[in-house]
Amino acid sequence: MRVCEFDIFDTAVYRPLSNPTDLFYLLDKKFEALAPNKITFHEIRTVGEAEARRKYGEIQPSFQDVTIDEIYQSIGEYFGLPADVTLAMMAEEKRLEIALCRPRKSAKELYELALLCGKKVIFTSDMYLDEETIRAILSKCGYAENGKIYLSSSYRMTKHRGDLFRAVIKDLGVGAGKILHIGDNPQNDVINAQKYGINSVLFPKALDVFENKIADAPTGGCSTVAQPAGGMVLDPQALMDSLGYRTMIAMIANRYFDNPFRGFDPHSDFNADPYFVGYYPLGMHIFGLTTWLQRSLNSRSYERVHFLARDGYLPLRAYELFRNLGKSAPAARYAYASRKALMPAIVSDRLDFFDLPVEYRNHSPETLLKVLKFCTRDYEEAEVERQLKAAGIPCGRVFERKEEYHRFIAYFLANLYSPEEHQRAYELAKGYYTGWMTNSDVAFDMGYSGRIQEAICRLAGQPIHVYFVHRDEVREPMLERKSAFRAECFYDFTPGMSGLIREHLFSEAGGSCIAFRQENGRTVPVLEDEEKKFTDRFVVEQIQRGALDFCRDFLETYGSYLAWLPFKNLELSLPFEGFLSSMRDADCRLFKASYFEDTVYGAKASINIYDFLKAQYARMVRPGMDGPDMVNRLVYGRGKLTKLIGYTFFDRITLKEKVKKRLAEHKFLLHVTTKLYHGWKKIKRRYP
Repeated sequence: MRVCEFDIFDTAVYRPLSNPTDLFYLLDKKFEALAPNKITFHEIRTVGEAEARRKYGEIQPSFQDVTIDEIYQSIGEYFGLPADVTLAMMAEEKRLEIALCRPRKSAKELYELALLCGKKVIFTSDMYLDEETIRAILSKCGYAENGKIYLSSSYRMTKHRGDLFRAVIKDLGVGAGKILHIGDNPQNDVINAQKYGINSVLFPKALDVFENKIADAPTGGCSTVAQPAGGMVLDPQALMDSLGYRTMIAMIANRYFDNPFRGFDPHSDFNADPYFVGYYPLGMHIFGLTTWLQRSLNSRSYERVHFLARDGYLPLRAYELFRNLGKSAPAARYAYASRKALMPAIVSDRLDFFDLPVEYRNHSPETLLKVLKFCTRDYEEAEVERQLKAAGIPCGRVFERKEEYHRFIAYFLANLYSPEEHQRAYELAKGYYTGWMTNSDVAFDMGYSGRIQEAICRLAGQPIHVYFVHRDEVREPMLERKSAFRAECFYDFTPGMSGLIREHLFSEAGGSCIAFRQENGRTVPVLEDEEKKFTDRFVVEQIQRGALDFCRDFLETYGSYLAWLPFKNLELSLPFEGFLSSMRDADCRLFKASYFEDTVYGAKASINIYDFLKAQYARMVRPGMDGPDMVNRLVYGRGKLTKLIGYTFFDRITLKEKVKKRLAEHKFLLHVTTKLYHGWKKIKRRYP
């Protein structure tokens, strides 16, 4: 081969857009400043090009393409726009094309290899832009030695009809067999080139690979992961009709599948790649969440927002990105808060002890004493065990009934509780929150029950409003009424996969705040010493890095055009919800060495994330699950989840009652799920 020929758009360079015409929507910004009319410029631009092709097709039937000058001349004539406006809009389109185009790194490596091998490099494209603009794009993208450029707008021939290849062969004066053409379109770049004897190679478009359109290059269900989350309520086509959503998808596809031949595990949806999980589903979710938060804060008079540790860590990092890249918003602060550290304020009354934020069925007197250590008298551990044993309360046995839990609490308050220690711990916590919490401050937290928020309000001495991802629909409104704080939620519903996995992905890798202490006259948090192992920390840090890289890339590219790239916040969260609720095992195994601590609610010092997810999935009826599998998962999955976190579909019962009722309970589950299965079969028969 003597000549290496590259297609330009989607091969040598790419625009971070789903469709080339999506660029026209960005032109609306300039047009609105020049000529404030009700009609949008993207409509004018589309109609104007169609009119130019009709007009010049009649004048010069042999012309297979038009130029950008002819398009804008037709726009001026057809819509009666002044010449200065059309010229300004044409210049803006060229500027945007140059600004948005990025080098496709894998193709650029082939270009550099061709030069090293002494090959002549040329470029061809079906494009109405002029050669000067195309050369500016290639130079910006690092194709400095761009040689000869063959454009349909210059030669009036297209690859689409194949005639442009004939012009290339004639102009170069070499045999067609000595030319290698590389392009992304199977028809235009491969079949049409081969018709003229040119050797051609398909270099698939990144978005086509992402959407699983390329044979022998499976990419699982990564492009459709949002659809299971939307279920029957969501119109899947409406997602890709959303300009902001599809632009983000295009950016993700171009980033991850720049090399269309990269390895991809066919048994996964995310290639078991933590960075891809971060850059795609979590990145879109955190972008939507931060956009919502920023807009909500700006609509009020807040001066500072406190992101509560540890699951406020990733939202804080994303929020700071928005602020650093010019998006106005109140100042941000990372504030330590946890059920363990705030327990002195959560239990402000004797009755509160009977409603601790714990799952009592996971606790024993021994584990609860660790939670209540802040207000326990100074006894030796052996002495406490002796007292409990004398009172007929087994220290190490897990509570099976609420009466046992209440009996222990009553004994604790009568014999082990220290009001003085409680007050001392309360004052320490108060010192951390008093002063920096004012009526111009607001907090951000994952949610859910509002206990932590109510405790902070009490310590700060005034209502501190909060932004939640979602909330508990029973307890949180009650605490909101009692403490007079206001909560705004990103989700107006409870997602299927809540709690632990979200907190794991959002949290920093450092230790949790377990108490407060005085240091040099000020109150500082006391952090637990336990540090995550590298294998655990690496996965979550890669996921978080990917999410922040996505936010940064999108803001740097489209930060000044967000108003012209509309999206719905919930749309951006659907890939994330789909990922959480229908993770395939290959992707789930990312969390095989990941652990989460929940010593207060769940009495678990170390919950394995992989085991947690598998147990959750075992009890869920997920999209794509067939009837028999649904029955098996519902019947047998509950036992796995019970062992892990103490949760079942039904209220817990004593061990003796469990033994008696186990068979009946399983029969009931089988009866219900069999009904569901037969209903599913009827639907399949009726609507095959």
